[in-house]
Amino acid sequence: MLDVEDTEEEELRLSVDKKILEHLIYPAMTYRYEDVLQPHPKTFDWIYASKTTKDLPWSDFTKWLRSEGGVYWINGKAGSGKSTLMKHIFDDPRTKTFLQQWGQSQSRLQPQVPIAVATFFFWNSGTEIQKSHQGLLRSLLFQILGKHRGLIPICLPNRWAKQYSGSLDLGEEIAADPWTLPQLTDAFRRLVCQKEIPMRLCFFIDGLDEFGGNTMELCYFLRELSRLNPNNAKFCVSSRPWVEFQNSFEGCATLRLQDMTFDDIKIYVDEKFHRDPGFLKLEVNGPEDAAAIIEEIVEKAEGVFLWVQVVVRLLLTGVANRDSMAQLWQRLRSFPRDLYPLYTAMLLQIEPIYLEWASRAFQIMRRSIQ
Repeated sequence: MLDVEDTEEEELRLSVDKKILEHLIYPAMTYRYEDVLQPHPKTFDWIYASKTTKDLPWSDFTKWLRSEGGVYWINGKAGSGKSTLMKHIFDDPRTKTFLQQWGQSQSRLQPQVPIAVATFFFWNSGTEIQKSHQGLLRSLLFQILGKHRGLIPICLPNRWAKQYSGSLDLGEEIAADPWTLPQLTDAFRRLVCQKEIPMRLCFFIDGLDEFGGNTMELCYFLRELSRLNPNNAKFCVSSRPWVEFQNSFEGCATLRLQDMTFDDIKIYVDEKFHRDPGFLKLEVNGPEDAAAIIEEIVEKAEGVFLWVQVVVRLLLTGVANRDSMAQLWQRLRSFPRDLYPLYTAMLLQIEPIYLEWASRAFQIMRRSIQ
């Protein structure tokens, strides 16, 4: 039977841990992650391919998961599917399986080292904290410390001691001090460097180009952390291929997404068109034209998934309006090849009578994310 004092001490510690975790969490912490769509079936599975089975023009991702440290940089054009891929990697159980191999000891006498994984998705259209350094650190710390509460007094010793000592005085509620960036930075460094609790950490951070601060400082921070304890902590990050990221992650494991998504885009386009009864009727009368229009969409996409989604939706709207194959070709060749000019072309197609309604809709959407 447990001693009463031991039980009370355990309850007190759990209460202190809970209060600290409640102060780390913030509203909308996971909104961007939740907002990212799941990948289309059968796409992005190439990320788990081995170089022994496929000639890969990129750093072997599964090898990095299994055995390497440091940074893995996923880069790609706007709309190429970086966030969707990052969500796929984080959610797919194969990621954890490969990471478990990283946690295996070289000696059979030593136990498996636990793996802890956390993610954060920067969002430049979200609130200030969703695109901030503080938001990044609070989210990652909350995810890791929430699952491994023994790390809380190790990473946040002063805050934990203050909360604990205050809780010893019955009836006294200790108001938590606001978080500061130096406090959170120190806590994260302690997490990466600590050796008291055996653990290996893997972080997935999406959208570095959507960070609201100095991107060079953020990159330096991540590279510094990856070097502090390379055997026990590593980072998979994604961004557009801006010069500052190219310079910061030079020499790191990497892949360029638009080089890898040709087959995924073909799968997506083919399935979308062949699920549409109207397109199937057009295909019966002109199978070569039907195949050619699919091929041209894939070629013109240049790896940008979002462009493909918009164009396919517009073409299928044409099919629903009983466009002929010639009219579909005319539509396709009228679309700009770049994403933002495509959006501009879509807006210019709004009939004058609907402009006021469209303006209201955009304003409501803008206010909803502020």
